[in-house]
Formats: sequence, structure tokens, C-alpha cells
Amino acid sequence: MTIYSIYLAIDPDGRGYVGCTRHSVRHRWFQHVLPPRQWPGVAKACVSDGIKKFGREGFKVFHIASAMGVENAAAVERDLIEQWGTRRPSGYNGNIGGGGLTRSRNSHPFEVSEAF
Repeated sequence: MTIYSIYLAIDPDGRGYVGCTRHSVRHRWFQHVLPPRQWPGVAKACVSDGIKKFGREGFKVFHIASAMGVENAAAVERDLIEQWGTRRPSGYNGNIGGGGLTRSRNSHPFEVSEAF
């Protein structure tokens, strides 16, 4: 069973984004900061708006939880989005969370592990 990492990215204004990945958090954040054409098949999150404004160095990124299995990871992500208040307009999450994890891996490859 796969272990997923849930991470929190916070901009200088205090707006946050909760995400989840099965690769390293560093790898997933790298996907967020590259232009969409660089990573075909990887969805761009609303946090891209903040990255355009503050740059990737403007965000602090933390590993905040781990979960075993995709269903548990999706539930933890949803709970943490609510707990941290990162849904738009107060944060960068465009939905309640967990949806990207339950899609086919080819259409939305989220990934997990370390923070920086």
C-alpha cells in the first residue's frame, strides 16, 4: 500500500494551499512551479496564481501529515483543507480536496514524501 504525504504551502500574506502526493513533497512543489506545458497531464492548482505573484521562493512548504492508501490520503487532505481554511477565497484550494487522488494516475499524477 502506498504512503501519501500531505503538505501545506503558505505565501507571505498567510494564504495557504494543502496538497497531497505519493512522491516527494519537493517533487510535487517543483511540478506546481513549472509552466503547464512542461508537465503534460499534471493539473495546475489554483496555487499557481500565488506562485506567479510571489515566486516559488515566496512560499514556505511543509510536510504536515502522512496517510496510508489513496482513500485515507484523500480524507486527510479534505480534513486539513478545512482545518487550515485553505479553500478559496481565503486560500488557494479550489475545491474540498481529495479529487485529484482518486482520478486515474495517468490523468493526474499526484505524489508524496518529504518537505523542505
